[in-house]
Amino acid sequence: MSWIELLGPSGIGKSTFLSLLQKNRVHRVWVTEQEALKEIISKKNYRGLKQKALQYYLNQNFINFHKSYLQDLVLQKEQAYEAEAYKYNAIIRLFFHFLLQDEKLLAELGEREWSEKAYWNCWYKSLIGNLCVFNYYKFEKPIVVDEGVIQNNPYIFYLDKTYKGKLPKGLIFIKSDVESIYENLIHRKNDIGKRRIHKNMDENSLKIFINQELENYSKKLDFAKKLNIPYIEIDFSHAQEENIKRANGFLNQLA
Repeated sequence: MSWIELLGPSGIGKSTFLSLLQKNRVHRVWVTEQEALKEIISKKNYRGLKQKALQYYLNQNFINFHKSYLQDLVLQKEQAYEAEAYKYNAIIRLFFHFLLQDEKLLAELGEREWSEKAYWNCWYKSLIGNLCVFNYYKFEKPIVVDEGVIQNNPYIFYLDKTYKGKLPKGLIFIKSDVESIYENLIHRKNDIGKRRIHKNMDENSLKIFINQELENYSKKLDFAKKLNIPYIEIDFSHAQEENIKRANGFLNQLA
């Protein structure tokens, strides 16, 4: 099982760009996470009305707790995690070590970010859980994700070359400017489920935060280069048609 990550800060437009890549994909040599999960579910041995009802429900675009729970149950996600998570022990241990045991880091985070920290704590486990599912069912096509292990691990800089085999097959690094990202985040501020931290910031604080995020993601890319992870840089100031063509070419090459 291999995966390719879109890399860039919150609000840059990763999900939108992945949707465009999906719509403009000529050959289905790679899939999104949801496409991969649906393929696995479709191969499960369900018959008749039960199969049709299950497929209909899981194919709906809405996201809620019941759908998520049913999907995890059908995919035997708990069993998959128990069977496969050891392959990612180095990354998981590193993440929780710095997240939960580094007192200096916890002090720097401050009280207002506790809910944010807890949210990503849970989300990170879910990301690893999906990788375990794909391993468990021996899924072979490369999976392209807009929320991946590197994307959501703020301590990726500390990873050693020893763990190279557990890192993505490739990265699509997305570049944009502070103003564009700011406008995207402003439109998100009142959306349920979006990052909580942005709601408490005024314009100046948010722009400073965005600039810091851009610098952090540049550091992540620099580290990925040292690990020789294949990558491509996509600049949103360029024509979108050109970006889609280049990115899909890169994905086809990796697949």
